[in-house]
Amino acid sequence: QQMKRLGVDVVKVTVLWKNVANGISRHDFNGANPRDYPKENWDRYDELVKTASRLHLFVYLNVTGPGPKQFMGHTSNRSIAATYKPKAKEFYKFVKAVGERYGGKYRDENYGRAHLPAVHMWSIWNEPNQGGWLTPQFVNGQPYSPRLYRELYLRGHQALAETGHGRDLILAGETAPLGGNGTGARSPMRPAQFIRELFCIQPNGVPYPPADATARGCDIFQKFAAQGG
Repeated sequence: QQMKRLGVDVVKVTVLWKNVANGISRHDFNGANPRDYPKENWDRYDELVKTASRLHLFVYLNVTGPGPKQFMGHTSNRSIAATYKPKAKEFYKFVKAVGERYGGKYRDENYGRAHLPAVHMWSIWNEPNQGGWLTPQFVNGQPYSPRLYRELYLRGHQALAETGHGRDLILAGETAPLGGNGTGARSPMRPAQFIRELFCIQPNGVPYPPADATARGCDIFQKFAAQGG
């Protein structure tokens, strides 16, 4: 209510994968089904979208990792273990669960079975150019987080489209305005470098040649295009 009085139009909130999935224990757990997550883990987001709807505020959900340990890659480096190589196919399922829940047709199983309001503004993964959110940032001195993020975004976008959000605003590359000269696994990458690498562009502004592009995982664009993604 205070935000509304101040003239706020949009409320942004982070939907953190590991928080929503906290406490999952079912052996037949289906990450794409919002009902398979502990129902109390949705409460904070349900209340947000319901209250915002009553106040005529837009909600902007930033769906992001890190995820639960079992859905992240394995590394012996403890300093990056929590954010290391998230499994993109599992993230796709999580985004699909979020998209279904806030698609405008989902009945709230927690309170009254009323339909939860729809959300129409999204972004995929928070500050992917920062080691605190995604690692490794660099491998052998070469940018690596853009490669990870490329698949996370494409699969996240696909999940939202499949749950009725294909015409929504879905933002990509929501970087932090920070970076440096380091090339370690946790070294923050400058936003311009991250975005350039994300779209497979060399420092001189020219696309990477085919062999270099393939080595950077850029062929995923063609793979998703062929699937209609």
